[in-house]
Amino acid sequence: MYWKETWYFENSIEYEYKYPGNYGAKGEKRAKKKKPTPEQIRQQNQRNREKKVRRLIKANFGENDYWITLKYPKGTRIKTEEAKRHMKKFLDKTRKDYKKREQMFKFIYRLEIGKRGGMHIHILLNLRIFMFFLFIFISLSLIY
Repeated sequence: MYWKETWYFENSIEYEYKYPGNYGAKGEKRAKKKKPTPEQIRQQNQRNREKKVRRLIKANFGENDYWITLKYPKGTRIKTEEAKRHMKKFLDKTRKDYKKREQMFKFIYRLEIGKRGGMHIHILLNLRIFMFFLFIFISLSLIY
């Protein structure tokens, strides 16, 4: 026994099959319920997050959008709060520019710390070609 959820996107269709938790193998007695381990919970939560972000990207972004990594100059170490302020300032400026041109502004970003401790930001923007050079200018002006 299962039910199927269907997700329709511009370039693909996703099917998710869900099974109720109260059924075991046919003819078998119901086994005692086992509590999941913290590791199993962590893995399930990670899969759920990945699925959510994947569907969000498929629903809102396409081929002409940009995946960009914003980096600080080599040797620069800043606190997470400061990087978040820089990102907010960048998004506010970009949002304002989109609004001037009467375009919808969509983005997803992730702030990360690299293997050597350098902070960088991955961002997915629904950026149009004429906006690309403005984006580079704004991002450089935030860093310096």
